Amino acid sequence: MTTLHLVVRVYDAAGVPPDTLERAHVTLNKTLTAVGIRPIWRLCRGDLCVDPPKHDELIVRIVKAGERGSRELLGSSMVDVEGQAGTLATIYLDRVESLAGQSNVDSGRLLGRAIAHEVGHLLLGTHDHAHEGLMRARWLTLELQRDWPLDWKLSAPEGARMRWRLFMRAAASTSSTAQ
Repeated sequence: MTTLHLVVRVYDAAGVPPDTLERAHVTLNKTLTAVGIRPIWRLCRGDLCVDPPKHDELIVRIVKAGERGSRELLGSSMVDVEGQAGTLATIYLDRVESLAGQSNVDSGRLLGRAIAHEVGHLLLGTHDHAHEGLMRARWLTLELQRDWPLDWKLSAPEGARMRWRLFMRAAASTSSTAQ
C-alpha cells in the first residue's frame, strides 16, 4: 500500500497543554498511518499558516464550545457532501476534557481520536457514521475505558476511500494548475 501524505494544520484557540497536544499528535499519527495516510502535524500560531490550504492540507481548529450545541458532540466538520470533500474541522476541547474526565481516560489520546474522526469526515466527504470503529457516532464511557483496538480503528474500506479521496484531491489540484 502506497502511503499518502496529509498536512493537518492545527489551530489551538483553546490553550491545549503542549504534552496533551503531543499525545493527540501521536494518536492521530498511529490511526491514520494504519490506513496508509501519513499525517504531517503543523501547529499554526501567530503568522504561521496564513497561506490558503493546499489539496493535501486540512485545517483542525481546537476551541471551547461552552454552552453551544449538543454536549455529546466532540467536534464537527464542514463537508461539501455533493463534492464529497471538506477542509475544516472543529474540535471542542472542553467536551473532550469532560468526557475524558468522566471516563477516566487520557485527554490527549481522546483528543487525537476526535481529530482522527473529524479528519475521516473531511476525507470521506460525508457526515455519515459507521456502526462500529472510530467513525461511529457515539463514544460510550465503557468503550473508552475498555480501550479495545477495534473500537478506535478506521475500517479497511474507510481507509481505502480516504486514500482515494486524498489521491483525487491531488489529481484535481494538478489538473487545475495545468490549465
